[in-house]
Amino acid sequence: MKSLFEAGKHCRRTLVLLILSVFLGLHGPAMVSAAETIVVGMAGFNFSFLPFQVAMDKGFYQKHGLIVKPVLMRSQTAIPALVSGDVDYATHFGSMIRGAVRGLPMRVILSTADKQMFSLVVQPDIKMFAGK
Repeated sequence: MKSLFEAGKHCRRTLVLLILSVFLGLHGPAMVSAAETIVVGMAGFNFSFLPFQVAMDKGFYQKHGLIVKPVLMRSQTAIPALVSGDVDYATHFGSMIRGAVRGLPMRVILSTADKQMFSLVVQPDIKMFAGK
């Protein structure tokens, strides 16, 4: 014969499973079918965008209910599309910084690099850049 503690433990477990079943039965299909489509304006498909591609290939976005649609576009198109809401996110880091500094309603939320990934290579006799 089971003790009262064991019987109570079994009842609690059954109650929790019943509540979870009801919750998942009512909300589960809605959560699964409510995948949100996210459009990402991509500056290019090169090494610096590898984390985005790996996340897509590994199903990380889908795991969190997101369908990600990458769209290759120039910053002249991506920034207005971002501001108007036609694109949800953009990877045009430099253009986004300039836009935010000028007051556009955007924020940089992620950078995959801690320093600039480009270099200026010149002939040895050039010692200084004199910009306008």
